[in-house]
Amino acid sequence: MIEIQNIQNARAEDILNLLLAEKGQPFEIYVPKSTQLCFRPMKSIADDYAMLAFAGQKLSEAADEFSYSYISPVEHESILFEIKTNDIKQLAEAILLITYGYNNAPEDEEIYYLDEVYDFIDGVNKGEIIPVCPDFVNDHREYYMQVVEDDSEE
Repeated sequence: MIEIQNIQNARAEDILNLLLAEKGQPFEIYVPKSTQLCFRPMKSIADDYAMLAFAGQKLSEAADEFSYSYISPVEHESILFEIKTNDIKQLAEAILLITYGYNNAPEDEEIYYLDEVYDFIDGVNKGEIIPVCPDFVNDHREYYMQVVEDDSEE
């Protein structure tokens, strides 16, 4: 079990070692859903679901088999992604990228994680990318549209 929010000061080789220390596949990777309806602003919920959709997309790109659990906006719980892969190095690189959106800081480069997340969402919206976690994208859109509607009323 790998919990994304617990990975700090890590490089690709550190994550590769975490994966190799696992007892077998599928790898269980937990990505935090940090918001809960009624306790967070709509923009935070929209960002949270965009980040989850992006994380799922990146993990699926490294997977031979991919599944995930859905957690609704009213719940506060991490998302479980289960991955089987023959390319553990690619999975380690995907996990490393995802950690930059949480508690891990890149060593020698600037990473604008939310920019990458929203480039992904833009690609989905334009029909260039088919999301592997469409329910997360739908939740993102729902809460993002509420933000847009609230802003237009002001």
